[in-house]
Amino acid sequence: MKKPVRLSNSGMNRYMGCGRSYQFHYIDKWRSHIKSSALFFGSAVDVACNYMLENFDKRNEPYFRDEAFSLFQKTWTSQFDKDSNTLIELRCSPNIKYFKSDFDLEVLNAEDLEELGLSSPEDVKSYLDSRKLMEAELKANGGRWDLISIEDRVEHNEITWFCLLRKGYYMIDAYWKEILPEFESILCLQRPIELEDENKNVVNGIAEFVAKIKDGRICIVDNKTAGTPYEPESVSTSQQLALYKQIMNIQATEGGEWTTPIECAAYAVMSKKINKDKVKTCQSCGYIADSSHKTCNAKVDGKRCDGEWTVVTSLSASTQFIVDNISEDFGNTVLENASTIVACIEKGIFPKNFSKCHDDYGSTCQFLHLCHKGDKSNLYKVEAPNGEKK
Repeated sequence: MKKPVRLSNSGMNRYMGCGRSYQFHYIDKWRSHIKSSALFFGSAVDVACNYMLENFDKRNEPYFRDEAFSLFQKTWTSQFDKDSNTLIELRCSPNIKYFKSDFDLEVLNAEDLEELGLSSPEDVKSYLDSRKLMEAELKANGGRWDLISIEDRVEHNEITWFCLLRKGYYMIDAYWKEILPEFESILCLQRPIELEDENKNVVNGIAEFVAKIKDGRICIVDNKTAGTPYEPESVSTSQQLALYKQIMNIQATEGGEWTTPIECAAYAVMSKKINKDKVKTCQSCGYIADSSHKTCNAKVDGKRCDGEWTVVTSLSASTQFIVDNISEDFGNTVLENASTIVACIEKGIFPKNFSKCHDDYGSTCQFLHLCHKGDKSNLYKVEAPNGEKK
């Protein structure tokens, strides 16, 4: 007798993108030795945000934000990877692949640059030149990060790790300042949800949190870190939020553990693209520039000052709190899609979608070589708790 299917939102996304990718990941249990930075960085930011939400009533305490920073740094330093059953030291791991948007030397402070050996302009130029060569090599080999030398991977990853460390601080600070004030109270946090069909198949997930927002509505919210802004309609068309809202509202009407109807949904987005506001102040007269003049253009005793500028860059992260309604029809459509996918999985239908072998950002499917050539050299099988291959 076949085991019942357990389908998450991530599983739905993977199946609809490529059925064979779903089979490789969820059925055959193949995993890539190379992991995405988004997984680990998102987890570290989530730990800090969850602390702030769990201790929402203490958000104005003087220690509150520093504790969130500390938890983020600790989690961004090392994380346990349950698939490989190893503790990964993130700072210098060669097996993490970062996005181009993760890298930004301008967010590093003087101490960071000195520790990384980038304290002089010549050091920075030399490093940027070597980074261009690495990116060219990566493009030439089809995006295979594992084919870059371990020495180069460690060097580039350590520097990008520092960039995301600093970005994380600004993002968490912005969440505290701009996102938390959107809520009146937090009703639940990291709530598991499940919907079972007559064949014991389960659609499941974890709702990030439910909050009562400023206008009094009960809102299901998901935190997101992003390299680019979310579109205004991202909530109303979100499969994830529709799925969770629909399941929780079914539970509320059918006497389940959750009893409060969800009225709306939201994304709380923290941007990884850090704002850099440069403020120029005259060294002679203290005038703050409001133009692009190379020297101070203020008038002092009827004459142009011409003093030199002191330039200070103020860094900050942007946020979006996008609230919208999700129609019941859309929620039902998402559940119908889930049922269709479950039926296909039960029948062993896993179609290949060759348009997903490469994405719009130049990344390659982790199963490309397995799928096309039977090459498993960059993959491993997840082990069951007893040490056998799952």
